[in-house]
Amino acid sequence: MKTAAKLNRKQLKAVKGVLWMASADLEFALEPVCNALLCFDAPKVNVLASLNKSGQRALYLTATDAAASFGIDLPEYAKAEGTAARKLVDAESLRFATRLYDATLVP
Repeated sequence: MKTAAKLNRKQLKAVKGVLWMASADLEFALEPVCNALLCFDAPKVNVLASLNKSGQRALYLTATDAAASFGIDLPEYAKAEGTAARKLVDAESLRFATRLYDATLVP
């Protein structure tokens, strides 16, 4: 596999779709964790930070799998700062954390 941090437009669109689907699955899987954090009266900023961090890790693994299907080996998360794939992951994980937090608060 070639190591590259650049994905073309079609590949980025495909990765974005995969991340959206994976975040929905992750939302379902982490709902009990979010409930537990809220039961401990953790501050919103701490709950969002925890959910965001777990989302980043899981979604970046998904992004690397999606990129591998195109024959591209993405660098590890810490070294991928500024790349399109990492920007997509960071944005989706923030949306995921906010959606999960808001959905968990609904009675």
